[in-house]
Amino acid sequence: MNEEFRKLNNAGIERFKAWIKNGGKGLLPQYLLESTQYSFPTDYAFSTELPEFETRYDFGEYLSSLLETIPFTDIEGDMHFWTTLALVWFDRICSKDDSDKRKIQEPVRYVLDLKFHNFRHLVKTPWALVRQYGKDSKFLLTYAGNEENQLSVVSDALNQFGGREALLRNERIVKLFSKLYYDHQSDTPKKIIGSRVGGGPRRAGIILRQLSLNYDLEWMTEKAIFNILPREFDRWKEGVSFD
Repeated sequence: MNEEFRKLNNAGIERFKAWIKNGGKGLLPQYLLESTQYSFPTDYAFSTELPEFETRYDFGEYLSSLLETIPFTDIEGDMHFWTTLALVWFDRICSKDDSDKRKIQEPVRYVLDLKFHNFRHLVKTPWALVRQYGKDSKFLLTYAGNEENQLSVVSDALNQFGGREALLRNERIVKLFSKLYYDHQSDTPKKIIGSRVGGGPRRAGIILRQLSLNYDLEWMTEKAIFNILPREFDRWKEGVSFD
C-alpha cells in the first residue's frame, strides 16, 4: 500500500547522524519523520515495506522499479531523499544481532555525502548502478562472502572501483570487468573474486590507472582494453567472449 513520503530536513539529518555516531543506541529515531520540526511532506507516495533480498543487486532492481515514476533528476543528487530511505529501512541495512546490537558503520553508509565517494551509501548505490548498468552491475553488488545480511556489506569490487570514480563512470570498463569477474551462466561471482590474487579487484584499479597514462580508456572498446591487460589477468580472461 502506497503511503505519503516525508523527507528529513537538515535538522532531521543532523539528529539522525548524531544517533548513528552514538552507536545507534536505543530506539530507531522514526519520530523524526513524524515531526514538522525535522521533516517535511513531499509529492511522492510509494510503499516502504521491504521484501527480503539475496543480494544488493536484487535490492537495486527493486528500487529501480519502486522509484521509476519519480524523475531521475529529482532524486539523483537529493541527499535528503536517500538519507531518509536509509532511516526508513535502517533495520534492514543495519539489522540487530542476537544480542540486540547493531554493527554500525561509518555515517556515509547511511547519510548521503555528495562530496565523499557516495558509492558508499547503502541505499542509493544499488539503485544508481542497476539503473545505469543493469546486469553488468552484478559483480559490483554481489558479495562473495558469507555475510548473512547482504544489504549491509559492500563488495571488494565496489570498494576498489568506487574508490576510483573514473572507473565506475566508464561504461566500457564496467562491462568488461563484469565479464571478467562474474559468471553470468551460473549467475554467481567467480569463486576467487574476493581474493588478493593477481588480476583481482584490488589490482584492477591500480593497473587501470597505470594504463590510463598511455591509453585513452574512455574511448577504447571493451575488447581493446581486454587485450592490453597484463598477464596477471589471464586466469580471469578464460571463457570471455565478445561475440
